[in-house]
Amino acid sequence: PGHNSLIQHTTGSGKSSSIGWLPHLLTSLYKTGTDARRIFDSIIVVTDRVVLDKQLQNTIMQLEQTKGVVGKVESGSRQLKDFLKSGKDIIVTTIQKFPYISAEMTKLGSRSFAVIIDEVHSSQSGENAKHLKKALSQSEAEADDTPEDYEDTLLSEIAARGKQKHISFFGFTGTPKNKTLELFGTKHPDGTFRAFHYYTMEQSIAEGFTLDVIRNYTTYKRYFKLIRKEGEDKEVPEGKAKLAMIQYVDSHPETIERKAAIILDHFTGKASKMIGGKARGMVVVRSRMHCVLFFKEMVKQIRMLGLPWSCLVAFSGKIDYEGMEVTEDSLNRENGLPAGVSIAKGLKDPKFRILIVSNKFQTGYDEPLLQAMYIDKKMDGIQCVQTLSRLNRVTAGKTDTFVLDFINGIEDVIEAFQPFYTITVLSGETDPNKLYDIETELLHYHLFSKSDVEDFCRAFYTARTTDEQLQPYLDRVVKRWEELGDEEEKHGFKSQIQSYIRLYGYISQIVTFKDPGLEELYIFLKYLNRKLPKNSGERVNISDAVELESLRIQKLGETRGTLVHEPGVVDPISAEAGGRIEDETELLSEIIKKINEVFGQQLTEEHKIMFRNVRKRLHENETLQKFMAGDNSETNKRKKFMEILNATLLSYVNHQFDFYQKLEDPRIKNLLVDEFFRNYGKGEYGENSMYQ
Repeated sequence: PGHNSLIQHTTGSGKSSSIGWLPHLLTSLYKTGTDARRIFDSIIVVTDRVVLDKQLQNTIMQLEQTKGVVGKVESGSRQLKDFLKSGKDIIVTTIQKFPYISAEMTKLGSRSFAVIIDEVHSSQSGENAKHLKKALSQSEAEADDTPEDYEDTLLSEIAARGKQKHISFFGFTGTPKNKTLELFGTKHPDGTFRAFHYYTMEQSIAEGFTLDVIRNYTTYKRYFKLIRKEGEDKEVPEGKAKLAMIQYVDSHPETIERKAAIILDHFTGKASKMIGGKARGMVVVRSRMHCVLFFKEMVKQIRMLGLPWSCLVAFSGKIDYEGMEVTEDSLNRENGLPAGVSIAKGLKDPKFRILIVSNKFQTGYDEPLLQAMYIDKKMDGIQCVQTLSRLNRVTAGKTDTFVLDFINGIEDVIEAFQPFYTITVLSGETDPNKLYDIETELLHYHLFSKSDVEDFCRAFYTARTTDEQLQPYLDRVVKRWEELGDEEEKHGFKSQIQSYIRLYGYISQIVTFKDPGLEELYIFLKYLNRKLPKNSGERVNISDAVELESLRIQKLGETRGTLVHEPGVVDPISAEAGGRIEDETELLSEIIKKINEVFGQQLTEEHKIMFRNVRKRLHENETLQKFMAGDNSETNKRKKFMEILNATLLSYVNHQFDFYQKLEDPRIKNLLVDEFFRNYGKGEYGENSMYQ
């Protein structure tokens, strides 16, 4: 006991089974064959999500040989406390339950524990980890009613954060962060930190246990042009206005309609036929509101197409949509999901083939039938790897996967995956002296002194002190902060506070500090950080000031993401505070002009007139009208449409060669055919058409 081990097993390769077997093996682990006492008295399996908790409980219970060995914590922290005190062999729980029992636990310091953590990169936040160790460490001597003096209390808090001689941690992850490697990894003579055991993404793909999810990657890009409505040309913060305009376009009904059509066109035409016609798709969107917008639009289009299946939606909480409060449950029930049936189970029903998600089902979700993913969200690093890896599960008939991405470039995706393709290595350890550097920076603001910190902590650790009695210590600092004239200085102070809290919470798990002042400052800053006003940030509303004049969503190409055989090297955690540059203001009309230069189409007004004429000629072509109205297949209709369109475009070759040349670009040609074919037959040539 007392040693940590990191196991880097790639996502989807059977990590849950490994975690399921490990606690059973550890219950029969002895130092020698003659020992009567096991090395570990109890094995605790910890996750940080309820969904994963249930999955692991089921996996571990299935491997149980003797009834009663495994204790599932299903009724709160009280049950966890009882299991620990009674010495239950294997306990499965979430880390969030430990803070509620750590102050009450007694007589555990004499026992030894193995703590197995799934997705360790996200489970070991400073305070949760401290409470877990504290709950498993308090001895009977520490549990009496004798009040400790201030220094003893402070030192026991410091000790509770560091490594414990009677607790061994076994951390599992496929995507280790720098923190994870330093906390749980093995330090090598060259100063690097590495996992104790590996089963890499590269090996898993080569051996056929998982699929390469970036092998078939298609990217799209949207181009648009905005115009300013009539009215005053007001000044607004440029950065925020640009962001608001992008959000306006990406939430516009026309954008949602186009993207939904592209998704359904691909899924019905290709993806749905995979895995013997059982394949499922997932749409990953940027917000809960976008979940609702995409769901409504896709349900509408699915019904218009007469498809025999529909979609489900997954997001947390409630959303106000068109004056009504909607939840994932209300939307799914309206769309035919029976009451009491979970989303995961519902997606197995042939009636539901696509799941639309926002920050749900992107980690820990295991559905082998998931074959295609459609991304409308910026993703970086571990989130990108975890999300796309939902596709990598193998099953009979599944030989590949497909990703269609409206936002991220393939280069960004490769950059996210590369550190976790083979082994991941931490280049060095974090320097604890960085804490003193931040402390010095904070004191230079002259908003509090070391004696202020000590006075607060003495009151904090006095049992009789109420929350209300602590406030004056903090109010004095907040008042001085508010009197700072410079907004940049205010922001800098808050950034340094957050850097210290983050760094101390992390380093104190590795190093047991001898300086109580660092713990005092940590406690003080944690409470001060909550007391300081949050950055509200002025929001810019431009929805009444701009209009979407034109839009096109263009396929950039199909690519095969290629990763290289080399270790992924990550650097230690940084202590640098994030700065903030004050946003400059600019006239709305100038901002629109800049946006259009980046995202607009290189089409003149004359070109737009020609587009309308081409479309008008198509609608007036009697041969095409009869063929489209006849009993012909969609494939033959599209073929005939292409034939008439090509003849129409050819008429421009002599007197409008520049226009003809633009349209012969395969990317524009494909877009043009899709757009004209999709809008064929709509009145007034499609008032929302990009060519209108």
